[in-house]
Amino acid sequence: MDKAVNVRRSLDATEQPLYQHYFVKKIVTLAMDRGNREKEAASVLLSRLYPSHLSAEQIQRGFERLLESVDDLALDVPAASADLAM
Repeated sequence: MDKAVNVRRSLDATEQPLYQHYFVKKIVTLAMDRGNREKEAASVLLSRLYPSHLSAEQIQRGFERLLESVDDLALDVPAASADLAM
């Protein structure tokens, strides 16, 4: 089964669309600490979830939260600023 289908089901099961931006922040944060393959996989996943399960506003809000915490994130991922810029 497609992994994106499992993620869609999980997002639907949360029934908390106002908090789905946390999912965006978390998936990008986790991918940033990995290799290019994982970063690309996170990007593809977010693309597959848009717009049916994640709205543009939720994705934007997730990235805003990432940018707000970039200084803390840079302690663990030194290239965080450069990665987010891409």
